Amino acid sequence: MPGDRMKWHTVPGPHGRLFEGPHWIPEARVFQWVDILAATLHRWDPYNNEAAETRETGLEFATVALPLDHDRILVASRSSLHVYSWSESTMITVGEWKFPHDVRFNDGALTPCGDIYVGTMSMDRRPLGASLYKFDLAASVLEPVFTGVGISNGLSWDTDTSAFYVDSLVPQIDRVNKTEHGLTREPWLRLDEDDEPDGLAVAPSGHVVAALWGRGCLVVGATSPRKFVTATVPDAYPTSVAFGGVDDELVLVTTAGQSAATDRKARVFVGDAAELVSGS
Repeated sequence: MPGDRMKWHTVPGPHGRLFEGPHWIPEARVFQWVDILAATLHRWDPYNNEAAETRETGLEFATVALPLDHDRILVASRSSLHVYSWSESTMITVGEWKFPHDVRFNDGALTPCGDIYVGTMSMDRRPLGASLYKFDLAASVLEPVFTGVGISNGLSWDTDTSAFYVDSLVPQIDRVNKTEHGLTREPWLRLDEDDEPDGLAVAPSGHVVAALWGRGCLVVGATSPRKFVTATVPDAYPTSVAFGGVDDELVLVTTAGQSAATDRKARVFVGDAAELVSGS
């Protein structure tokens, strides 16, 4: 299939432990991602030959970094949220909460109009132990919108009122809609029983692309007609995906090191976005 014939290129820069949460920041013309376990932030300009730039946060984790603008980033740690300034290398804490001992923040996303959503996960993979929240930055208030989640993971808004969402303990991609009564959620694409979806993104073409943890591939889903294919990536543990570039021509995939006991480290790959979605 076309995705298996793709040319993936390794993004230059230091390898990591658990790369996740990639985003394209158009005003800065860079991709950004985190290393969750190293608690570092990374930015890479795909139009020069330089390595990705790394910033240390000093936090216990950096589970997600949502770009509020070209400079300010909302960074989540175990149970706290922070705003980091890339230009000033400064960080302020904007909220702290008490979660159960096995629960930490995980992935999140912004709506096109700037609403902030961030989820949690059970590090013990405890079913129903986590939630998805809406965060009011000005008031520093977390409002639960989905409870009874296992691992709140990939979330990508295609409009202000609709999104695609993953609970990694459930082998499916859900469709989320915003109504006057709150968010609703229903299955959109059911995967194989043993699949574990991770981060996801909606491509400029409208395709929904999700990383399959431990499968060494992405699932690429077309919305109309609804069908999907898989596309191989050069790592067994892809974690998430982002589309970007000045002409939306690039797709970037983050990966994880297999374990602390192995020499294999997390890497980041970039490829042609149109080529990825051409087979679905």
